[in-house]
Amino acid sequence: MLSEDIPYTAAYAVETTAGILWSPPPPMVDYKKPKYTHPTEPFTLYLSSKDQTELSASSATRIYTLPLYAGGASTYQYLSGFFGAGDYALLFTYTKTIGSGIMENGRFFILNVKKAATGESVVPKELTSFDWELLEYKSIIAVDKEHDQIVFSYLEYPVDKTYQDKTVLYDMETLSIQTPASTIGFRDINGQSLTMEYEMNGELYKADILTKGGPGWLDEDWAFLSEERQNELYQEFYSQTP
Repeated sequence: MLSEDIPYTAAYAVETTAGILWSPPPPMVDYKKPKYTHPTEPFTLYLSSKDQTELSASSATRIYTLPLYAGGASTYQYLSGFFGAGDYALLFTYTKTIGSGIMENGRFFILNVKKAATGESVVPKELTSFDWELLEYKSIIAVDKEHDQIVFSYLEYPVDKTYQDKTVLYDMETLSIQTPASTIGFRDINGQSLTMEYEMNGELYKADILTKGGPGWLDEDWAFLSEERQNELYQEFYSQTP
């Protein structure tokens, strides 16, 4: 859970093979009171052709509308962002209850945008079989668009300075786990890297890095650093981040 005091006014847009998938910010109330700010309409996903000069709901195809409420009249569903992944989009959502100021129930979905573009009714599929806590120490989420696979690579949280990196693959259409794989050069991947390599069944594949997570990117021995050194690294990191 994370404290959340940021007003929700951002629009999201990503490119897919079927066009531009985007979501405008819904109307909000109590904008000046973050803990009581909430949408009055649900988040909606639209698809526009790549040659359009302006994203407009009137000329776009409505793909999917998230529920406005999540388990009660005072708990709301939020779209926290998404990534384009070839024929698919990867969606992240969470919920927030009025008065709490806390983001909860983070969830991860896959949406087949190509099918939606043909007029087929599609519903985002949730990935529930992965333990997201595994990504908290040092991790990468990537996508192999050529083979329609999501790539999760991570370092296990060290107990005695013994580290082991692991890679899990998911088929984007079925969300089934693929043959075990291994990341190539996990420790050599830096903050500027846009792609990564992984090995499966003795063959090398490439994937586009979508996001990196965890303090292990600042120092792999993060768990064994003093609080003072951790704070120094954070300050150095944010001073170098545009």
